[in-house]
Amino acid sequence: MEDEPTFKVPTKRKKKVGISDHSMYTLNVTRDIVRSLKALEIEIVELQCLDATGNQGHIEALKSKKAKMNDLLDVTAQGALVRSRFTSVTEMDAPFKFFFSLEQKNGQKRFIHAVRTESGDLLSEPTEIRKQTVSFYSKLYSSERSGAQIVEESFLKDLPKLLEQAARELDRDLTLAELHKALQGMENGRAPGIDGLPVEFYKAFWAVIGQDVLEVLNDSVNVGQLPLSCRRAVLTLLPKKGDLTHLKNWRPVSLLCTDIKLLSKALASRLTKVMEQITHQDQSYCVPVNWAKSEAILVGEWGGGQPSLPGGLAWKRGGFKYLGVYLGTNEFLNKNWEGSVEHVKGRLSRWKRLVPKMSYRGRTLVINNLTASSLWHKLACADPLDLLANIQAQLVDFFWDGLHWIPQSVLHLPKEEGGQGLVQLSSRAAAFRLQFIQRLLTGPRDLVWRAAASGLLRTVKGLGLDRALFLMDTKMLDISGLPMFYRGLFKIWNVFKKQNKGCRTVHWLLEEPLVYGGRLDISGVTVPALSRTFVSSGIVTLRELVNVAGSDLSRAEDLAARMGLRSRRVVNQLLHRWRSALTSEERVQLMDYQHTETGPAEDESFPRLNIAPDLDGCAGPLLECRSKGEMDF
Repeated sequence: MEDEPTFKVPTKRKKKVGISDHSMYTLNVTRDIVRSLKALEIEIVELQCLDATGNQGHIEALKSKKAKMNDLLDVTAQGALVRSRFTSVTEMDAPFKFFFSLEQKNGQKRFIHAVRTESGDLLSEPTEIRKQTVSFYSKLYSSERSGAQIVEESFLKDLPKLLEQAARELDRDLTLAELHKALQGMENGRAPGIDGLPVEFYKAFWAVIGQDVLEVLNDSVNVGQLPLSCRRAVLTLLPKKGDLTHLKNWRPVSLLCTDIKLLSKALASRLTKVMEQITHQDQSYCVPVNWAKSEAILVGEWGGGQPSLPGGLAWKRGGFKYLGVYLGTNEFLNKNWEGSVEHVKGRLSRWKRLVPKMSYRGRTLVINNLTASSLWHKLACADPLDLLANIQAQLVDFFWDGLHWIPQSVLHLPKEEGGQGLVQLSSRAAAFRLQFIQRLLTGPRDLVWRAAASGLLRTVKGLGLDRALFLMDTKMLDISGLPMFYRGLFKIWNVFKKQNKGCRTVHWLLEEPLVYGGRLDISGVTVPALSRTFVSSGIVTLRELVNVAGSDLSRAEDLAARMGLRSRRVVNQLLHRWRSALTSEERVQLMDYQHTETGPAEDESFPRLNIAPDLDGCAGPLLECRSKGEMDF
């Protein structure tokens, strides 16, 4: 920031204090709204007294005043809901008093009652707090750039460079289409900067102001100086953990104006197109590593001894905490769920006194959005212990506040089907696992974690297969050697019936399994337990079969020798059944295959699968009239 930052520091005497003259933009907004509401109330009362006269002018004036009051009340309610961490009125009950009390509670958390100076003195006066805060963050945001030319040259010397064409693409002027696309990609409901103009304003009036914004930003880039609104920000402070009298335990959040956000997003869109030329896909940042906050875990056995680590790091055993989740051995994973039941009880207890005043819809929202949602991050990464049933019981007890009037299963139904949409934790956990499988199978090719997942899956039953495992009947696989998380994946996958719609590309056609219930598994038809023979002879996919028996699947002698079978008749029967299992289009694809390794191209996606719940063995009148219920995975 070239100009001095603007701070809004909450103190114990005032909810927000603007430190600079720029606060005049929004300082009196709330006060003006309250004053206007009081004036409208007085006018409405007077007009209601005159309403009995039947004067049409008085009636129209009364309607107009009531409409204005409703508009002001909507503004007040919306502000309270946003500050209460709710974003949409349609997602909750009407904003009654307890939502406004939420706003006050969130505001109380941001009060700065006292701060300590560098010497340890405690300051409690608002004026002293403001001065100390300005001093602290002015130093924090001051430039640390060294003026030494030799330092810059040594740093930039060996960095990769863009191609000349890409550099020219980055340097060209912005276009109106770029800015409009960036604007449409920005989220609504975000706090505006010092000018008070939110994203919604720009979207509503883009046809009017778009060309002017484009000219201002292009001129600023060409001149080398941004407008004043782009160089100023309002800092709001959010409490972190630790002693809040130390300003380092307050996280500064810069509230930027929408115009600088728009420029940044448009330029970022350009950068994403060329970043792969200068950075590796695993590289997230270009800043020095903070070794003091880094940890390393040693996995497996290392014959040459432990590798050395930089920055004084030491190898850890067992696991570590990453982004709020404990990862590592089963004992370490169990730490994720310590105190979870007590945490849920504590959250629900804060709302207990309000339950009699809340509708069923309100109770459902408290459970789904404020309580159960706190489990989603860990639930997506780690399998829980036997806790979900206990936590689910706590949620249902809170909903009923005593007697349970209908079965719990009915509560989980959507509202339009007679339920309340209450979250079912076990189903949500299953949905997370299914999402993981979906990204593993059909996600983008550059998924960083796919290589690690594939390495683990190749250990299953000695097959050496990764994603192709999901084309088999996974109930027949021995997955006991996999980590608990991956065992959970197959447990959820086994809940569904799968229908393979066939392969559209030669790569996945060649990856089709020949064993354990795959589409081309014919082992149970001719010779019992033939799958073990295929696995032991290294023929588990169509690719391996083609490499031995040829693209036309006719070389019975070679296949018999590979499998150690003496009966040519049996081998010919096997080849005939495999040819019959292939479609005419697939047989043509095989004939074009020239014994070369065909890696998956970008357009060669995973084979289409239709999945549906496996309800075999289940009975009931509702199941008898159910629809097909298949879903394209």
